[in-house]
Amino acid sequence: MRSPTNPVSCALAAAMLLPAMAGMGFAGEGPERGRMRAVKTAEPPKLDGSLDDPAWQKGALLVLGAVTSKNAAAFATTARLLYDERFLYVGVRCEEPDPKGIKKGVTAEDGPVWEDDCIEVFAAADPESGYRHIGISAGGAVFDQACAANGEQNTRWNSGAKAKVAVGEQAWTVTLAVPLKDFDAYVGEGLVWRLNLTRCRPARGGHEVAESSWAVL
Repeated sequence: MRSPTNPVSCALAAAMLLPAMAGMGFAGEGPERGRMRAVKTAEPPKLDGSLDDPAWQKGALLVLGAVTSKNAAAFATTARLLYDERFLYVGVRCEEPDPKGIKKGVTAEDGPVWEDDCIEVFAAADPESGYRHIGISAGGAVFDQACAANGEQNTRWNSGAKAKVAVGEQAWTVTLAVPLKDFDAYVGEGLVWRLNLTRCRPARGGHEVAESSWAVL
């Protein structure tokens, strides 16, 4: 469970997620917050923590914005989304003016990654079956849970996610692959998924916690 001081609770993330939709199985188009078409790739991108692999460039560039408004995020964050027959791939770049201040103390599996710098993915292939919540901290710790439509949370669920993090001088990046079979849903042309990506940046000195989000509506 999230800390009660964190402004984006699991329940709020679900509310943001459930009105969202994305067509899986179409070629990429220009980014538009609230709507996108996922890109199928013949070659999986490298999961090395960087977005240097040209395969990532096939996905539309998703620009995250403020959680509670249409404003730009305080700290620029972008993502790429791809999939193939087996995996959903997510690559995220988090610009960071204070790389030495990046918080990455959570190391345990299913630990409270949202207390660190982290990114989170909320995905629902079928809203009636709930959604999946996967978080990756800047230290590489992975949290995952299955959230039922009635709000029940199952932290024993294992996404089988493969994640890698790299911290640079101006940004930190995440590459993530999640087996599609763990979403318990078919992926194909014309099908609709719902997705929300969120970055959490804990306080740096006098700065407040900064959160940004890209909801596919």
